Amino acid sequence: MKRFKAFTLIETLVAITILTLAISGAFFAANSALVAANIARDQLTASYLAQEGIEYVRWVRDDGYLTAYNAGGSDISTVAWNNFLEAITPCRTTTCTLDPTLPMGSGSGFSIQACSAPL
Repeated sequence: MKRFKAFTLIETLVAITILTLAISGAFFAANSALVAANIARDQLTASYLAQEGIEYVRWVRDDGYLTAYNAGGSDISTVAWNNFLEAITPCRTTTCTLDPTLPMGSGSGFSIQACSAPL
């Protein structure tokens, strides 16, 4: 029998199929890694923004207490708590936005703004 030195068409198709499967597996793994990295980035950003919002609310609370303390009186804690609730009242009934580039405080022109749409 004579041995052929060239590949047959079927052998070529099998080789191309194997190479395609090997390369597509690597592309799928790279795509999955990119998607996971984007999700992790978004979650980290959301976590930092939530922490910033919490710190802002704590600042409003502490500022209200210091204001009541400096004003004096017999029931500083109650006055401070009522001032805090009054400061965050717009955010209890509507959504609020927090812009850290603006000065701290509440109301027009400050970093926390109440939106007009109810929750």
